[in-house]
Parts: sequence; structure tokens; C-alpha cells
Amino acid sequence: MTLVTRLAVKARTAFALGIVNIASVLLYRFGVRTGLHPVRRLQASKIAGPFFRPVSVSTKAAASNAWRDQASCFGWFPVAWSGREFPDWHANPFSGLRVEHPERPWWGFSDFGERVGDIKAVWEASRFDWVLAMAQRGAAGESAEWERLNAWLDNWCALNPQYAGPNWMCGQEASIRVMHLAMAALLSGQAPDPRDGLLDLVEAHLIRIAPTLHYAMAQDNNHGISEAAALFIGGNWLVRSGRRHGARWERVGRRWLENRAYRLIAPDGSFSQHSVNYHRVMLDTLCMVEVWRRDAGLEAFSALWQSRAAAAATWLRCFVDPASGDAPNLGANDGARLLPLVDTGYRDFRPSVQLSMALFA
Repeated sequence: MTLVTRLAVKARTAFALGIVNIASVLLYRFGVRTGLHPVRRLQASKIAGPFFRPVSVSTKAAASNAWRDQASCFGWFPVAWSGREFPDWHANPFSGLRVEHPERPWWGFSDFGERVGDIKAVWEASRFDWVLAMAQRGAAGESAEWERLNAWLDNWCALNPQYAGPNWMCGQEASIRVMHLAMAALLSGQAPDPRDGLLDLVEAHLIRIAPTLHYAMAQDNNHGISEAAALFIGGNWLVRSGRRHGARWERVGRRWLENRAYRLIAPDGSFSQHSVNYHRVMLDTLCMVEVWRRDAGLEAFSALWQSRAAAAATWLRCFVDPASGDAPNLGANDGARLLPLVDTGYRDFRPSVQLSMALFA
């Protein structure tokens, strides 16, 4: 590609993103680099477990077997945990190479390092998919899973102190953890009366997400939807539990969820990220928002929001083969699957279609 061609591509991309979005991103990066952005001044607080109570819930659903002895990173790469008590939270599972000096503040790391490569590989174990799987099994009667879940969360908090290390770099990654903690609490009936340690962990994440929300929105993709969802769910969870200051996060989350549905989902259900897999990420996020809203008895989202969610669910259904659950590998695909509640293959989109159609259509 010639220099002129590269410049032309960048110019077209900049025009498509919009001047306001580009300015927001540049200001954010300048503020973080210089220390002027408020996210550089976050104060850590003490978080201590246990986080979940050992409970048993009557259910007909089969519990997931994920994360017993191994995980499938990015939906296909097997990584065994047998013989080790905890994952290595700072290692690339493909190479085994670890991040150097993970105790540094999160803004001291880059997305692509010479040592570990793409930082997404390091983030994978910290998305808390295992929280969902262990909570499912614990609620189904495997009482030892509660002890294991609390031990993993204790270890994660100890080795990923607030706002230090690579796993605090990204507001979307923090948001995915909040949503998974909330869904695990719903699955096990602990959302109405959570332990203080669990609420403290959620609140620490909301404190990290909120200051960089405009940077997420400037990207016009799943980042903004994920972070708005976490603020809405987490903020309401705090309010339900007597922490009234969570109301401002709940309000901000709801407002941006409405905005993102209008701006990023077309009336025909297509999404701003032209990708079947990222469409699933978006749809699973909206499903978690709606499941939480219904459980909490909150006011419904607008008719426009609901119509866009229904259209997005129908869009994905039209792409999925009902016999295999597979869909065309259209667009970018980084292996993300946000709500792995059943032991289907990564390429099986039917669970997301079923849940979203039941909720919205």
C-alpha cells in the first residue's frame, strides 16, 4: 500500500468516525498520558471476600461444565487448569509469556506489547466466564464450587489490585466482569441480598468505568454498550442494596443504552460493527440488561429501544442455521462470547438467538 493510499484510507476513516468522536479520543489519550484525566487519580479501597454465599437453587437447567479442568480461550484454544489452583492472570495463554511488572498502574501498559503480543490474550481469563460456570454448578448443588469460586475471586483481587496491572486497562473488560458477577448473582438468587465484598468489587469496577465513558462512546461500537450496561446494572444493584450513590450510575447507564440503541442499531436490526460475532456480543449485552431490569422491577426502556433490540434479535436469527447453530463468519471475529451459559460450541449461536427472541420478540 502506497503512502498516498494509506493517507486516503485514514482520511476516509476519520470522516466516517466524525470530528467529535476523534476529538474525544485524542483528548482522552492526552489527558491519560499527561495525568490530567481524572481516571489517573482513582483511589483504591479495601475489598475482601467471601463474595458469594453457598446456596442451592431449584432449576431444570443443566449447569455448564466449563472451567472445571480447562477453558477454551477465544472459543477454540484449550488451556488446562488441572494441576494449578488458579489461572495465571498476567500470562498470554498461547505463549505462556507473562506481562512484566504487572504491579504498575494500568495506564503504563500498551495494547500490543513486544513480549506478550495482543493484550486481549492476557485479558481472556479475567473476563469472569468462570464466575458464571461455577455459580451455575454451585446453585445446582455442587457445594464445593462456591468455595472454589470465592477462592478464585480472592486470588484475582489479590493479584489485580484496583487500577493496577493490565486487567484494569479497558473499561469494557471491567464492564464484562460486572455483568458476569451480576448474572451469577441472579442465577443463584443472591442479587437481592449480596454480600458486602461482592458489592465492593462491583463498585470498584464502576469507579473505573465511569470516568472513561465518553472515550468508549466515541468508538461507536460495543465498548459503549458494554460500559453503559455495566453502569445501569451495577448502579441499580448498589441502590437496591442501600448504596444510594449508585443512582447516578444507573441513570447515566440507562441514558446511554437508549442512545446507543438509536445510534448503533438500524431499524432493520443491523449493527454498526458489521460482524455476526460482534452482533452476538451486542445482543447478549442487551439481554443481560433486560433480564436484570425485569428482575429488579424497573421501568421499561423506550419503545424505540425495545424495537431495535427485537430487530437485532431477528437479524441474528435470520443468519443462523437452525440445525447446527452456525452462522456465516461475516466481519471481524475475535472469539468473544459474552454469555456462555450452556456447553454448546463457540460457533453455535442458537442460545443467544433463543434468549433474545424470548425477551424481545
